[in-house]
Amino acid sequence: MSTQPLASAPGRSIRWPFRFLAALIFVVGLVGAAGGIWMFWQEAVPGREAEILLGLPGFAWLMNLARWAAFDGRSPVDPHWPFASERVFMAYVAIMFLAGWH
Repeated sequence: MSTQPLASAPGRSIRWPFRFLAALIFVVGLVGAAGGIWMFWQEAVPGREAEILLGLPGFAWLMNLARWAAFDGRSPVDPHWPFASERVFMAYVAIMFLAGWH
């Protein structure tokens, strides 16, 4: 039984309009990250540090997808990065959903 390593599996091709949209999401995400760091540094929103830290893995996931789509023109090799697996990703999404629902 032969298995194909993840690094050699080709991603799905993405058309140009969606690549442009992904590049726009990536640029806006970078601006948002810079603004978030600035607000965190200036302590403009006290008591929200936990929400910012809990949101970082999801933000990294979205920025990784946008970067792959915009610059490589295909889906990422490991679509669940920075999470270990799809189950860990779904647990994170569930926790973020329940945490935001108070």
